[in-house]
Amino acid sequence: MLAKIIAHGPDRPTALARLTAALDDTLVLGPTTNLRFLRWLVRRPEVMDGEARIDTLDRIWSNDPADHRLAIPDAAWQTAARLLGGGGWRLNARPSIRLAAEETERDVVVEPAAAVPHVQAILVDGGAHVDIEGRSVEFRLAPPPDVDRAARAATAHAQGGGPTDVVAPMPGSVLAVHVAVGDSVALGDPIATLEAMKMEHVVVATGPGRLTEVAVQPGDQVARGETLATIEA
Repeated sequence: MLAKIIAHGPDRPTALARLTAALDDTLVLGPTTNLRFLRWLVRRPEVMDGEARIDTLDRIWSNDPADHRLAIPDAAWQTAARLLGGGGWRLNARPSIRLAAEETERDVVVEPAAAVPHVQAILVDGGAHVDIEGRSVEFRLAPPPDVDRAARAATAHAQGGGPTDVVAPMPGSVLAVHVAVGDSVALGDPIATLEAMKMEHVVVATGPGRLTEVAVQPGDQVARGETLATIEA
């Protein structure tokens, strides 16, 4: 436990209003917390009306991670880019930097600070931790291309596209599968969600194409490097 927030008041609406305001004013960067969930919960009518029961969450909470996933806004990428060094110099162009966050890599053209909304963030151990609606997201400099990645890209290009396996980046349990055979996906689309070390990891498509195989289903245990799905470019 990192912290406990307690609110009180002369009546339930006042206490809940104070608790809601306190949660909205709370900022935790770095560790994963349930702050965003708590902000959602105190605004639910079941809680506000005093109708919460032991089975309330089972009725109102979706187990599909896709329902709770937040897209990372441009302002968060921009904030992380400035914290991590501002990017490489380019002749007659704004600096650019390549970042990685939550299985996604992106080239960020660094805009002037005045043009980007303010986002809370800190720099810890070489990573930028950025607040996104109560969720702390870590950004790091994307690793440079290695020989294996370059060879796979070159092979796919030479063949005019071809099947690409989406593999598990670590051992874990499959919580959800977000695609089916025949679906079309774009780069970065979620393929499956794994649970490892009590954390959820979304595995995304490494390129556009059509799903020709989905090799896992929820509940499966997978090893690092095991194929989750195959995409035909």
